[in-house]
Amino acid sequence: MRAKIGVIVDVLYIILLGLLLGSALTLGALTAPVVFTANLYLPDATLSVYQTGALMSEIFRRYAFVLTISLALIVIYETHSFIIATRKLLLISVLLVVVSGALFASYYTPVILELQKGGLEAIATERFSSIHNGAEAVFKLFSLALTVQLVLRILRLMKHY
Repeated sequence: MRAKIGVIVDVLYIILLGLLLGSALTLGALTAPVVFTANLYLPDATLSVYQTGALMSEIFRRYAFVLTISLALIVIYETHSFIIATRKLLLISVLLVVVSGALFASYYTPVILELQKGGLEAIATERFSSIHNGAEAVFKLFSLALTVQLVLRILRLMKHY
């Protein structure tokens, strides 16, 4: 019975990683490009860069909430797994996922939301551009590390069971 619970927990964890990766890829590769070029798809709409940025920021604000809860679950699962056995690459990918995810959810998203309150002038600054570029880089690192973690977990599960 205990082994079955372990299998269920492992599978649920892999599903969580897959959902996180899927949502990160969806946001970065599908949602952001469409939102930021909304005028191409809605010719009658005249959305400014500020307005499309506000839409995308709200999406990322909501994602940050889900991401924060998921990071807590990752830390719990991986801490338990680390006690049992560890692999260096897996440990590095877990640390990168947690640190980059926390940076995105707890630093970049709130800072960008705060700057956007300053309106079009605030988002036209070099500071905003720099912070936005940093957020993009951290999000890409998060997605890459999450991919490595997901693949390693699937391989480990296949070998173990």
